[in-house]
Amino acid sequence: LRAVLRERFVVEGAGGVGVHPGARDVRAQPLSLEQLAGQTLARARTVERGSVREAFLGDLFGAQAEFVLDPHPAKAVLCPRRAGKTWAASRYLYLPAVERRCITRFWGITRERARDLMWQPLKAVDARYGFGAEFNESRLVATLPNGSEIRLAGADKPKEAEKKRGDKSALEIVDEASLF
Repeated sequence: LRAVLRERFVVEGAGGVGVHPGARDVRAQPLSLEQLAGQTLARARTVERGSVREAFLGDLFGAQAEFVLDPHPAKAVLCPRRAGKTWAASRYLYLPAVERRCITRFWGITRERARDLMWQPLKAVDARYGFGAEFNESRLVATLPNGSEIRLAGADKPKEAEKKRGDKSALEIVDEASLF
């Protein structure tokens, strides 16, 4: 698996660094119908203008945005539970896929774990921004209208991981890489 992911990878893990001190609370806050409508309209206008990057970055707090914007091809995240890793990863997977036709992939310990962690957040991002992705439940692939694919994969079977070798992906995110 290491050989497959050597060129580009992102690592998520537990322990270590805490949440950025300037972070906003990412838990849901009660909003009035007018506030919700205003936010939705503002988000739609931002996406319409072609600034998906700005819309996504507006959903992330400081440390998450810094991580996503860091140009280095190999990055790692070391932070505690509930720090927003899945939230950030769900947007990060969409970012290159929306900007150009490509493949992005999320690796879980198992395929089922990848689905449990990321499938619903991917659907939520699609619903929030109206990208119109088609979700293939059996293959665990979200296909965007521009042909980009966001794939979920498990790394528990070396033979399955080897099948991914040679894929020209724009982004690979590995969850709990220390367990591999």
